[in-house]
Amino acid sequence: MQSAGTKRQSSHGSSPGSSSPTSARLLKGRPLDPAVDDDEIRPPEAIAHPDLLAKPEDAIKPVAVQNGRMHGLYMSAGFERDKNKRKLVHLDFSIVLEEACAGLVPEKVREAATWMERTGNKLIEVRGLEPVTFDVFTDPRKARPLLHLVNAEFVRAIVSFREEVGKGKSREIERFAFRILVERTQDVIDFAGWNDGQEFWLCMPATQGKVPE
Repeated sequence: MQSAGTKRQSSHGSSPGSSSPTSARLLKGRPLDPAVDDDEIRPPEAIAHPDLLAKPEDAIKPVAVQNGRMHGLYMSAGFERDKNKRKLVHLDFSIVLEEACAGLVPEKVREAATWMERTGNKLIEVRGLEPVTFDVFTDPRKARPLLHLVNAEFVRAIVSFREEVGKGKSREIERFAFRILVERTQDVIDFAGWNDGQEFWLCMPATQGKVPE
């Protein structure tokens, strides 16, 4: 014969040895207890499928210009000598031109991009660019550049429209690829030799003068 206490236990919940969840364990919004709960009793709304956490179109697009610095790619380097046999090195960079780049790249570069948009041309070489003070930062917030170059001379500057594919979609972008020429120093050689293919933040305010001949 069962006692009154045993009857009350049977009427309000499972026995301690039972594997069936109680009604309290199924309450909506109740935090799970790792000791006794498992996925079989997890409320459906609490199970988030990884594919549903974020849609590609909702992803935040990286900001191409931050703190007056442009996001760019350092590609490669090469050694040169001028007519006086002075040792120089050229560095190749590339950036995506966006509206935010206005005032941060030489004006002739923006004029070339505008002309291409108007005429439908896909590529143009920009000549006659003034030398620049060229700073390379590892982070747009850092005050000290990784590389600081004075009177860096443009020896090649090309603006082009290119179709780039990403995540199953393609888009046409404006790209500014350029080569700057500077004297060889240990800082420049160290940067050139170990950072090809890396992304940096670039700043290029115009300066007077050019690499001496």
